[in-house]
Amino acid sequence: MWGNLCSKIASLTRTCRRSVPFARRGNAAGHKGDRVPSSRLLIHTEATPFTSSTPRSGEPSSPSGKWGDGELVLVVDDFQDAREMYAEYLEYAGYRVATAANGAEAVEKALSERPDAILMDLSMPLMDGWEATRILKADERTREIPVLALSGHAIGSEPIKSAEEAGCDDFVLRPCPPEDVEQRIRRLLGGRGKP
Repeated sequence: MWGNLCSKIASLTRTCRRSVPFARRGNAAGHKGDRVPSSRLLIHTEATPFTSSTPRSGEPSSPSGKWGDGELVLVVDDFQDAREMYAEYLEYAGYRVATAANGAEAVEKALSERPDAILMDLSMPLMDGWEATRILKADERTREIPVLALSGHAIGSEPIKSAEEAGCDDFVLRPCPPEDVEQRIRRLLGGRGKP
């Protein structure tokens, strides 16, 4: 499982590096990061490879000591590799995970499965994440579910503003490492009892 997750993270990192021209720079502390031209966004793309996909004797199998028996997170993304990467990492962190490939499927699953949180890609076919979030926030059965918006289109503050207007509770810019997504979800869930 870990080998598969690591290869997906590496593949997404390579894809992002090819699709966005990066310039290497260091920050004030001397830490190397990648800076997107004409942006103040510093993206750290260095990763430590996992040495083993199985835990050593006596070690927990995940940071929470359990695989996927905590709160339910709905991961919505039309890009299958990203959807699987976030889902696998969240399961590793102790969450239960459901997935959807577009906004229409997300609305259907949110109504039937009642997740504790939703990771919502904004740019998708059939129904985008903005519309799906508006529908979910208008329905009394799903309005209290926190939605973490995920987008690779953030030039200026317009995408963030439109995500907030749709009802999203937080926003992350892609590429976003799965551990950062998990921390944001944990914050959104607050005192509701993380996994």
